[in-house]
Amino acid sequence: MKTGSKVITVLAVIVVIALVAFFFVLANIDAIVEAAIEKYGSNATGTEVKVSKVKIKLKSGEGSISGLSIGNPSGFSTPAAFSMDNITVAIDIGSITKDPVVIDLVSVSAPRITYEVNESGMANIDVIRKNLQAYQKQSPTEKGEAEGEKNLLIRDLVIEEGEVAVHIAALPGEPLSAKVPRIRLTNVGGEGGASPGEIAGQVLRPLLTQAAKAAARSGVGQYLGKEAEAVKGMLEEKTQEKPGVPTAEGVKKLLGQ
Repeated sequence: MKTGSKVITVLAVIVVIALVAFFFVLANIDAIVEAAIEKYGSNATGTEVKVSKVKIKLKSGEGSISGLSIGNPSGFSTPAAFSMDNITVAIDIGSITKDPVVIDLVSVSAPRITYEVNESGMANIDVIRKNLQAYQKQSPTEKGEAEGEKNLLIRDLVIEEGEVAVHIAALPGEPLSAKVPRIRLTNVGGEGGASPGEIAGQVLRPLLTQAAKAAARSGVGQYLGKEAEAVKGMLEEKTQEKPGVPTAEGVKKLLGQ
């Protein structure tokens, strides 16, 4: 076989392999996106991130993510710190083979956030925030990012109708709730885009901040850093209730409700 023919044959094989790989990615894009969310979300938050279902419609560029949950750090008892059942996305299809991949819109509707203060006086949101800060200081290798991995750019991200449930381990009764104001972010990742892990951090930081502010409006700040027994003592003293049997109404008075 002539040298020129050999070169053509090799190039043809490479093209075929590239096409097969491309169509494999397209055929499995839902599973790939789901795995990426769970991997990079877990790495960034230091907790377990799970997704129930991802559905991407490549022809229209529409997509949805269902049952996204961000678990609590060790030492907290509530099932999850965040649950987001309704996330819709609009993808710039023309950017899928480029870098960065452009997502025109991410809309998160009615996220549910649990702000828990455990018996040691620590807040789960604060622990996740510290985990994010530590993650951002890591090298790409430490973050588990593969070489040559594509960056992402989110043009517009909206989080609305969020609600925070405030759980204080030392206090009885139902959790208090507070509304989270609408959050809108533009050009997340910058014009050049950012890695999936960095994107996760950029999205979660303002959500964590707003969740903490909403919880603070319920009066939770006075319990941070205090052991459970100290909190119970505060309750008994301020509400003048019998030791060991504080009522839900007494808890509301203590929180300034």
